[in-house]
Amino acid sequence: MAAGPIQTDLRAHVESWLRGQGADLRTNLRVFGDETGTAFLRAEFACLRSLGELRAELEAASVHWSLEAWNLQAMDRPKILVLASRTNHCVHELLALHQQGRLAGDIVQVVSNHPDLRGLVEAYDVPFMTIEWPSQQFGSTSMAAAHAHLGQLIKQSGARLVVMARFMQVLPVAVCAIEPVINVHHACTVAFPGGNTHRRMHERGVKVLTATAHYATAGLDEGPIITQEVRSVESLGPTPTSSALQAASRPIEAMALATAVNWHCQGEVLVWRGRTVHLAP
Repeated sequence: MAAGPIQTDLRAHVESWLRGQGADLRTNLRVFGDETGTAFLRAEFACLRSLGELRAELEAASVHWSLEAWNLQAMDRPKILVLASRTNHCVHELLALHQQGRLAGDIVQVVSNHPDLRGLVEAYDVPFMTIEWPSQQFGSTSMAAAHAHLGQLIKQSGARLVVMARFMQVLPVAVCAIEPVINVHHACTVAFPGGNTHRRMHERGVKVLTATAHYATAGLDEGPIITQEVRSVESLGPTPTSSALQAASRPIEAMALATAVNWHCQGEVLVWRGRTVHLAP
């Protein structure tokens, strides 16, 4: 996937580059433009060269093509490491989809800062591990040790994607930089970042519930949004309680997270100008 100026013949450049790499195109190249004067392209191909070699070659070529963004990834099923706390609905959805063969990656481990989800996870024959996560102020020695331990687990697992399935902790930049991290927030992140979301939504009299799946960055709930799910609250009565809002949010949170994971694993998400573009096959 790539994004560059429309005046650049992106399709011709990419087709020529792929031929030069000895690649075999598996699908036609999809190209479209938008009102900003940017062209977007997606292609699937087979090639005997290593992913590292191709990325180095594309990095050099992207300068000549004036690409603003690009993403090159293998289309095999990536390994996924899931992070969770005590809430189970998002973890349950991912595990169920994985068992049914409807998840585009393979969950290799679930890591939690609490033991509560062990029975659920192990019922799906997925390894479960607890990690000590201190409650002291961020940046303390013990917190740094927890971050380092998590980083080691990610590397040792071979995961190419980390999913925060309601893992109620903040990850530092160093951990987010190891592999892509997808998080889910139980609201429209711009309006209700952070905690106590449903209470604040109740106080503001929201009319729809929104769950937002996004890439995790250094800013809390501020990463590029991958997808959002929406549900009207009218069916909950004229004055729904905050607990009713919370219960009604769970299915759409799980749906948004699962959709984002599948889109990412299938190579359909391009981060561009601080947001994402969904490029389906």
